Parts: sequence; C-alpha cells; structure tokens
Amino acid sequence: SCANGPGAAVYNQSGCPDASCPYVCPAGYPPVQGNPSCLDPVRLAFQMIGGEVGVVLLVLVWILAVVSVMVLRMHSRIRKVPHTVPARSGFLDNTHGNTLLRRDRAQSTVSKGGVNALQPDHLPFHVARIYLRGCNHPNSPWYLDLLPPDSQADRIDEIRWIRFAERVNAGAVWTKRELATIWTLRVVCWPLSLAYTATRRHRKREAVEQLCTTISSRQSSASFWSAVRDGHHLEALFGSDGHSTLGFFDVLDFTIDRLDYLGAPPLPIA
Repeated sequence: SCANGPGAAVYNQSGCPDASCPYVCPAGYPPVQGNPSCLDPVRLAFQMIGGEVGVVLLVLVWILAVVSVMVLRMHSRIRKVPHTVPARSGFLDNTHGNTLLRRDRAQSTVSKGGVNALQPDHLPFHVARIYLRGCNHPNSPWYLDLLPPDSQADRIDEIRWIRFAERVNAGAVWTKRELATIWTLRVVCWPLSLAYTATRRHRKREAVEQLCTTISSRQSSASFWSAVRDGHHLEALFGSDGHSTLGFFDVLDFTIDRLDYLGAPPLPIA
C-alpha cells in the first residue's frame, strides 16, 4: 500500500511495487511540483514567508518603515527651520525703545509649536533679546555667553549672570550616555536615533525653560538682576522654536514708561 504521500495527497497510479507511489494534490491546491506537502494556498504562503517567525519579522519591518517615514519627514522640517540668530553679537538690543520685534517679526522667529512667552503688550518694555548659541544638537549644543550684553550692565549683575550661564550651559551639554545611545541607534536603526535626538532636545529645552522661571525672583539663586535695580520690575522670558533648536531670552523692564514707546523704526537702522 502507498504511504509516502501527505494527508491531502491523491495517488494517481496503481500497482506500484513498493510503498512509494506517485501522487498529485487535490483540485484547488498548488501543483505538487512546488508543493510536495500538498498544503492549501494559505498555509503554503504562510510557510513560504517563514512561518510565525516570518510574519513577526514582516510586521516589524512594516512598523520600522512607517516610523522611518515619519522621522525623516520630521527631520526634513527641522532642516528647513529659519534661524535668525545674529552671527556675532548674540543679542538684539532695544535700549532706546525702538524695538526690532514688531508683532509679525516676533511671531516669525518661532515656528508652530514653539515656546514664546513674549506678547505684543510686552513690546514697549522689551529691552533685549539674548540668544543661545548653537542649535541644541550633539554637534552644536546650546551655549550662553558668560558675559551679559554691555547695554544691560545696569540691569544684569555680571557675577550672577556668569552663575546663571554656567547652569544653562551645564544642562545643555550632551552627556556621554546620550551620545552613546545615539551612535548605537544609528547602527541599529538610524531613524530611531533621529527620534531619540529630537526627544532629548525637547527635554533640554524644558530644563532651560524651567530654569528661566526662577530668574524674575531676586531671592532665587538663579536670578541675575543687579542689586541696584528692583528685580520685581524686571523679567526674563524664555523662547524657542517648535523643534527646540533656537533658544533665546527676552528681557523686559517695566520701569519704562509705555508712552515713551516709539514703535518699530524703519529698517535699516543707521
């Protein structure tokens, strides 16, 4: 009797001298030449992709492909963010009330989803915008100049500013652990390294923003206001773009008379 065919096989020849008999697969099944086990189409396809392991791998590849597309699109938007940081000075001065930050200009420096506490009502009191150097990236971390702008010498105490800048710079440094994680993810899955880098950028932005909330209090160890000025009339507001690559502090002096505000002067300024 024939015993060599699988369970669904149909023997098509009688009188075989031994138990090895020729057979075919039932109607509707793939041909026996490529389907010696006579599996139905679904089970054959499942076997051809590697069984359960193959299905799991396909699902993982699909998930990684979706994540890669999302991260690459996010990365392309980051590269297109316009940076308006002055190349040399590190700050914009508005000591005489002639602001460079009209409402439309102030909004144009911060992309959608960014942080910017500066409001149109603040413009008469705006005296300076101090930028963080760098773009909050492992290759270019944020860095705050250790010396305050000369134009703000009567408002900002130099020693206190140095302490504040050192705290900001220490928090903006990318640690060895973060760098190792980024390089590992670049080897394993490059898009995940971009997502991790973006997440860490936002965390560093939040840390600087939290530090900035304590500046307005003269009793705080982080305050950098001069002892000869009443710190209750001074305020520093932190701002950043939506990708946490551009950071800055807006300095407000509420002792300025609102009636002295001249508005935005015609550009360029001589």
